[in-house]
Amino acid sequence: MGYKYGIPKDQRDHYGTIHLRSIDLIEHADNKGTLKVTQNWINSEGRIVLEEQVEFNFYASEDKRIIDRTTTFTAAIPEVVFEDNKEGAIAVQVARFLELPSDEPLKNIDANGNPSETPLLDNTLSQGNYLSSEGLEGNNVWGTRAKWKKLYGHSEGEFISIVLMDHPGNPGYPTYWHARGYGLFSANPFGQKVFSNGKEKLNFKLMEGESATFRHRMLITSGMMDISNEEIDRDYKQFTN
Repeated sequence: MGYKYGIPKDQRDHYGTIHLRSIDLIEHADNKGTLKVTQNWINSEGRIVLEEQVEFNFYASEDKRIIDRTTTFTAAIPEVVFEDNKEGAIAVQVARFLELPSDEPLKNIDANGNPSETPLLDNTLSQGNYLSSEGLEGNNVWGTRAKWKKLYGHSEGEFISIVLMDHPGNPGYPTYWHARGYGLFSANPFGQKVFSNGKEKLNFKLMEGESATFRHRMLITSGMMDISNEEIDRDYKQFTN
C-alpha cells in the first residue's frame, strides 16, 4: 500500500488507500488485450470499505486506440457514501500540446504532488481545445453535462484527439465534466452540487453487499485529418450497444 507523495506525513492517518488485491486475467489477441484486476478500498483505520473489480479492454487499429473501462464497486460495510465532490472520478492528465492557451500564469505540479506557479506565460506549446457532444467548446465545457467530450490538438503535423465517453447505464448519466484547460480531463458523475450551483445533489450511496457498475470509453485518434463528430457518434453508438 502507498500514499500520495503530496500528503504530509502528519496527515496520512486521515487518508485511505486503494490496494491492488489480485490480477485476475491478462490475455491478448491480434488487436485486442484484456486486463482484469480486483482492488480493495481501505480507510484510514485499515478497514476494507469497498471491493472494486475492474476490467480494461484495449483495441488497436492503424490510426485509432480504444480503452474500455468497466468498474464495479461493492460495499463491504453497512453504508458507503460517495459524497458530492467535484474531484474525480475517471481522469487523464494530458501532454502539454493538448492544454488550452491561457492568459494566467502556468501552474505546475512537481514530483511530490506540490503545486508551483510559473510567473511567465508560455502558450507556445499549448494549442488544445475541448468540444462536447452538446456543442460547447473551450473552457465552456467545464461543469456541464454531456455524453462525450473531445480534447484535441496538433503534434508534429498530426491531429491528435482524446474522446471520453459516458455510458447511459452509469449512475448520474449524462455525467458532469471536470475538464480543465491545464490538462486535467475528467468525468465526474458524483460531483453534482458544485457543477449545478447547488441545484442538484447526489451523495451516491451503496449499502453493504450492493454494487454499482460504471462503464467508460477512451478513444484516441491520430492522423492527417481530425475525427469528425459523426465518427464519434458512430463509435459512441457502438460502445453503448
